Amino acid sequence: MCGPFVYNGRVFTRRIDTEREGGGCTTWYLLEGPEGVVQFMMIFPGSLEPMPADVGYHSRTPRYEDQQGMGSCPQLGGDYCYYDGSTLLAQELHQKFKDSGDDPEVIWRELEEFYNDTFR
Repeated sequence: MCGPFVYNGRVFTRRIDTEREGGGCTTWYLLEGPEGVVQFMMIFPGSLEPMPADVGYHSRTPRYEDQQGMGSCPQLGGDYCYYDGSTLLAQELHQKFKDSGDDPEVIWRELEEFYNDTFR
């Protein structure tokens, strides 16, 4: 599903972005809500197996004490960004995706949960 939808009273937008480089590409599953954006990033290095690279967030406000900002963020429309992410979470999400028979709804459900955990 692309475009806005309402979940637990909040409006979200699902988006998939892909950037090609050399013989491979990087794909981001992005879930945008009022407080920021969460992502699942996969790297597809040509003929090799996909590599889960990141589950993370882009926030307009710091999420923990002394968090350093990253500057202008394309995921936040150029707004100042506070970012953090995890390769371990990406590997876990990728395994759930594979176990589901590659059902993309698994990714979106996990991102919704991650968004809610991050932006409470």
